[in-house]
Amino acid sequence: MLYDYNYRLASVEKRVKGLKERDNPELILKFLEKLFSEGISRPRVVKYADHLKKMSERMGKSFLEVDEEDITRFLSNLEKSDFSEHTKKDYRVVLRRFFRYLGRDELVKDVSIALRKRRTKLPGEILTKSEIENLIEAADHPRNKAMIGLLYEGGLRIGELASLKMKSVEFDDNGAAIRVRGKTGERRVRIVSFASTLSNWMEMHPRRADPEAPLWINLSTNYKKEGIRYEGIAQNVKRIAKKAGIKKKINLHLFRHSRATHLAKELTEAEMNVYFGWVQGSDMPGTYVHLSGRDVDDKILQIHGLKPRNKEGKEKLKPQVCPRCKYINSPLSSYCGRCGTVLDEKERMKLEMESRELTKGFPDLGVEDIGVLEGMKKFRDLLEWVEKYPKLSRKVREMVEGS
Repeated sequence: MLYDYNYRLASVEKRVKGLKERDNPELILKFLEKLFSEGISRPRVVKYADHLKKMSERMGKSFLEVDEEDITRFLSNLEKSDFSEHTKKDYRVVLRRFFRYLGRDELVKDVSIALRKRRTKLPGEILTKSEIENLIEAADHPRNKAMIGLLYEGGLRIGELASLKMKSVEFDDNGAAIRVRGKTGERRVRIVSFASTLSNWMEMHPRRADPEAPLWINLSTNYKKEGIRYEGIAQNVKRIAKKAGIKKKINLHLFRHSRATHLAKELTEAEMNVYFGWVQGSDMPGTYVHLSGRDVDDKILQIHGLKPRNKEGKEKLKPQVCPRCKYINSPLSSYCGRCGTVLDEKERMKLEMESRELTKGFPDLGVEDIGVLEGMKKFRDLLEWVEKYPKLSRKVREMVEGS
């Protein structure tokens, strides 16, 4: 099972005991015992514990001293947050049930636990494929590149992404298959475009030999090798979005919205349900078909006797298949991750032109020896990089002269 709820509950209880707010640790732990006695499932108790811990930290006082103004402030901040409507509802449910348990019903009698109708995002609020590319290019670590790539291409819910383990990923000739457990059970999600990006991260993962290790490891010194939590992922993605110059309001669910909108042009509604983990008969696919305008523009133009505009240019986020070894590379790769072949046709032509200059001093080397020429190009790039660092450059020269 992908969720280790025994471990998660122990971890949350440990953090609850460390709360600074007076009385709250004992109140929360007694409430959790009450939930268990009522037959509430372990996953649900974990969620209650985690939400109550965060509520305690945000209110900053004993739950026994919380007043109506504190409740109003908490609910106001909750509504202004980037949480999904389902998460906001969960917080309201926990708040109401917990304060009723404390015998303070008057504070939460007006708290609604109905699921608010979500506002459909406008097309201009959805991330474009170019913006996804910019985000991945701006990511400063292989883990972050893989995380953003998987968040988008897999269309995963944040809970599904955060709970992945090393054993959740299987690679094959067509990329990777991810096993995720969501609201409708376990499903298999195919990853193609960013499979090589994910592979790069997993090859350098600090606990790559441990199939039970979290796929997303915390890189900070204090929590090295521990799984990164929701808040850490959210902060990380927002930081990268700022670096990439993305002006849109970024939250983790936006990647799922964007992927669903893009795929709505290609998949049937039944296929959308399977890929995104919605129950068959859900009205969710219809929302994204509406947003995508699936072929409507082209049909309207045809009605008026006009030809649809040609979709020129390279398709964004399309994986690059190496012409030499057939390895499937990321859309952003310049070289094949397996054999080093140049993938961009313009770059390849540029390389051949440069190679003619490079081979003037090597009459026995023909420009058709492209593998050797690519190696020479990489060596030249390496020398240019070394020259940027004077101390390193001097050290290399000393080593060469001394050999």
